Amino acid sequence: MKKLLMAAAAIALTATMAVSMAGCAAKERMKVIDVMLTGEEYAYAINKNKSKDWVKQVNDVLEKLVGSKPYNPELDATTDAVGVSYDYDGDGVEEENVTIKTLYDAEVADTEENDTIADNIGEAGTDFITSVDDIKSGERDQYFVVATNAEFAPWEDMDGNSFRGVDMHVAKIIAEAMGLKLCIVNMEFDVVIQNVNQGKADIGMAGLTYNPTRAEMVNFSTHYYGTTQRIAVRESDAHLFADCKNEADVRKVITEMGNINGGAADGQSGYAYLAGDTNFGEKFTGFPNVTTKGYPNISLAVQDLSVGKVRIVAADKDTLLDAVNSLNETIPVEEE
Repeated sequence: MKKLLMAAAAIALTATMAVSMAGCAAKERMKVIDVMLTGEEYAYAINKNKSKDWVKQVNDVLEKLVGSKPYNPELDATTDAVGVSYDYDGDGVEEENVTIKTLYDAEVADTEENDTIADNIGEAGTDFITSVDDIKSGERDQYFVVATNAEFAPWEDMDGNSFRGVDMHVAKIIAEAMGLKLCIVNMEFDVVIQNVNQGKADIGMAGLTYNPTRAEMVNFSTHYYGTTQRIAVRESDAHLFADCKNEADVRKVITEMGNINGGAADGQSGYAYLAGDTNFGEKFTGFPNVTTKGYPNISLAVQDLSVGKVRIVAADKDTLLDAVNSLNETIPVEEE
């Protein structure tokens, strides 16, 4: 009898382990499908109660950084911006003619080549503060308060206790131009607009794209960057998209994959692309066959993709490439 009980226990344990292992597939390397799916433009969200002069000061700086059109390296890698003087690499010397293109190129070199070209924006508590609670009574108007989600490289990211990324450098440049002290508050992406709307922050700088719903809650600055959506899949699925030349081709393949799970960051354009939200544009009609799971950030979605919990992830190209490349570096290449 004792042997029978032990055998039964062993069988039960084996079954439990099999179920557990089935729900925890081995990590697989991933690939970003290099087909442009949509086109949007980033802008900063500004509290509607800010004066016209305050908004003008922000846009005046952006005009110097951006020029006559948003920088879009996929369509036109040039800029006519005059730039500003700014020390973005932390060597103590201000470079001349620094533009959005300058900052973008430096940050992308950091994320793609692991070569420190752009520095962080300084020391928390010394060069900037990270909570409005640290602002002394009666001094709120002396601060440029930014709401961000620092999980969106190369636009905003953490570097120890400091911030880095294109938007964070722009925040520092604008604050200095306006003669204001800098306060950057890190929060979940899907509450950035809400915080700006409620006046808890002056401006949202978080890779935000314009859409009519958001425009009811906040004003938008000059548009400064043109972005596109991409999808990522596991390498074992990449062959399905080998012949795709445009968004219609990618849409057809996704539809033919049957009922699948997809992942994207809550509130971001990638989620709207998979789940459907035409506020973001005419191509954001969604996929009836995709059950879209929202994540606090795109890195978590990519982690689930690597183990097969979702079959596709959608996000802005730069951020998706950064997340996929970073995780791929930890996953061995399978030998053929």
